[in-house]
Amino acid sequence: MEIALAGAVEPKVSGFQAAELGRTPTLYEVGQNYKLPLQMFQRSENNARVFYLPSELDEMSRSLQKQGQDYPTLGYLKDGKIVLTDGQKRFQAAANGGLFELEVKIIATPATEADEYEASRRVNIERSAQTGLDDAFKWRSLMERGVYKSQEELAERLELKKEKVSKILGITRIPERLVRQMLDHRQTSSWTIAYLVSTIFDPKRIEEQGVDSIENLAQEVVDEIIKKDLNKSQVEALVSKKIQGPKKRSQPETMPVKFGDFKGEIKTFPNRGQLDMTFRGLPEDKISLLRETLEKVLAGQFPLA
Repeated sequence: MEIALAGAVEPKVSGFQAAELGRTPTLYEVGQNYKLPLQMFQRSENNARVFYLPSELDEMSRSLQKQGQDYPTLGYLKDGKIVLTDGQKRFQAAANGGLFELEVKIIATPATEADEYEASRRVNIERSAQTGLDDAFKWRSLMERGVYKSQEELAERLELKKEKVSKILGITRIPERLVRQMLDHRQTSSWTIAYLVSTIFDPKRIEEQGVDSIENLAQEVVDEIIKKDLNKSQVEALVSKKIQGPKKRSQPETMPVKFGDFKGEIKTFPNRGQLDMTFRGLPEDKISLLRETLEKVLAGQFPLA
């Protein structure tokens, strides 16, 4: 599943760009930079980033409008278009901001789609722009399209442990609307915490309690993580508590008893391993006698019956 860019706007073309749009693609040389109209660019299906917050795009639009483009995007020629392998956020921000062109450096066509994705991911990791949430949804998309045949192949190519890949893919169980909220907070955008949230969406639990109930439960967890800035161990405890639900207080078993003419009761709490005996209104001498009697019974000097 691909997630659409937040606030996506289609680029416009002005009259003066007609010449560039009609330019023969073979004239663009690998390693050279060109300023080209936005209509000539195409997003790569194998770009590592999936989610872009509206605030990110707005900030980038303002920067491009005021200061221009600091670094060229990267792209390769395909079917008369330039496929962007790096710079999709700049491309979308330029379109959102009403700009008409971007500078691009032409690169060689990647040998495979996997090579294209892995190069994009390396760049984003170096910029600290890549999140576990991006990884999760992009990996699922790549596997659905057959770019990677299995989790094992994906783990091997990215030099990651299979267990980590499996956990990150589990994040895709979280609904997109909740993912977008999680992206905007340092803790919930962490893959380790996002994975803990994803465990709430266990298929059996959804079948028993219903999807709406589970989504509401996950929303409560995410809200509390953000509000209290919980760390991993605290989130783990919170998720466990929410899944188990409120603890039911065990009701004691009550049995009436008599000591002479005086009435009392014995309460037992099986779950707590507790027994209480209560008499009210006993005279002092009767209290002493009852205590001595109980001590002898417990010492084995008197039978219980």
